Amino acid sequence: MRGSVAARYRNSLRPRVLSRRHRRRFLQRRLSAGVDLRVAASRLSSLSLWPCLVPCQSGRQLSEGDLGNGAALQHRGTEPGNRNRASGCPGAYRRVAAGFAPVKTTEVRLGSRSYPVFVGEGILARLSGLLTRLGFSSAPVVVSNPRVFKLHGDSLRRSLEAAYGPAPVVFIGDGERFKNIASLQKVYQGLIRAGADRRSWVLALGGGVVGDLAGFAAATFVRGIPYVNVPTTLLAQVDSAIGGKVGINLKQGKNLIGAFHQPSAVLSDIGTLRTLPSRELASGLYEVLKCGVIRSEKLILYIERNLQAILSASPSALEHIVLEASRIKAAVVSSDEMEAKQRMILNYGHTVGHALEAATGYRRFKHGEAVAWGMMAAVGFGRELGLLEEKSAQRLLRLIHRVTKLPTLRGISPGRVWNALGRDKKFAGGRIRMVLLPRLGAAEIRNDIDPANLKRFLKNFIESSSNI
Repeated sequence: MRGSVAARYRNSLRPRVLSRRHRRRFLQRRLSAGVDLRVAASRLSSLSLWPCLVPCQSGRQLSEGDLGNGAALQHRGTEPGNRNRASGCPGAYRRVAAGFAPVKTTEVRLGSRSYPVFVGEGILARLSGLLTRLGFSSAPVVVSNPRVFKLHGDSLRRSLEAAYGPAPVVFIGDGERFKNIASLQKVYQGLIRAGADRRSWVLALGGGVVGDLAGFAAATFVRGIPYVNVPTTLLAQVDSAIGGKVGINLKQGKNLIGAFHQPSAVLSDIGTLRTLPSRELASGLYEVLKCGVIRSEKLILYIERNLQAILSASPSALEHIVLEASRIKAAVVSSDEMEAKQRMILNYGHTVGHALEAATGYRRFKHGEAVAWGMMAAVGFGRELGLLEEKSAQRLLRLIHRVTKLPTLRGISPGRVWNALGRDKKFAGGRIRMVLLPRLGAAEIRNDIDPANLKRFLKNFIESSSNI
């Protein structure tokens, strides 16, 4: 499989007209490669102005033709088992058709391992066209769950089979409690049955659980094979599918076994979000809100003004928030892939949120709902430390409650939450690392949190919030 995605954008590329000499050379090269001369000539004649390469900028729109057969440039690259990506421009596609719904793109910039994030309507139905342009020439091993596959499996199969033939599918359970060692072993067995080796690749179709688990299987099977994320939930599209943090849970805590393994591409079809239950959509919106809270007050304002449209699954509203949140996540990951410091701001609301999930056996809360409670706890604790003015704090709390009615904290033991928090990766050296807000749209990482002070606050927070 040749032609994996490229490393960085070229800033000086401009559409140009092919001269007669270049057209002749093009036809000669096609003929020497065994391509029917009439086919090559017809392609040229249909493109009087041939924009060979277009400027590659974050948020650039691709036409539907970019996803069709023969519509995009091929990239030079390495074999799929090689983790290095090719150099060039991941968005170097030609505009060859007018009047089609556009697909927008941003990029996670990690040098030779950079990759694109595509956002748009109808990507799933044309998936194989885009994947072949990204350099994938054989069928993947698909990892999904039965509920998601019932909704989107036929569309995926038709697209993949048109280019690659049948693709084997491995099913795992639906829900956070299935992100475990047993499900991981099931994926390994599926890869072995499919005859997978270092030239194989994985396609994750589903939400955050599927993406995290499939990505971790890809990271560890035969010491690492490529994978592509096709997230079908709002939460996955704006958060877990981007950034390469993959892993599984233990009974003692969330994501305690994991790795950093970047995908080759992320393809977010907005159309899949219209099939989400309202609770799932609201859960994902809390992760979008988190992105605004830590980086973009403009995104917070958009959610405030368009909340009903978002919750009603308006395509334009969903595309806007997915693209903006993806840009924020991509920029943060690009600056700090291994979470040495800056990337930690993405954990806002997750210190308490993860502990709530673990303390309730991953059954009471959707992930975004736990993060919402975690954000409210972080607001309250930050106020005690003199951070975030009251007006901004109340604005954020009101918006969190406007999104949906959250599952109650009633009956949750503060002691169990504290014990779960103590096993979290953010607890080190007797101190807890916590992300707090000095103001909306900005975040800071605090490594000086006194455990006794936080334990007291957490107990009061859970008890006082139990009737909400």
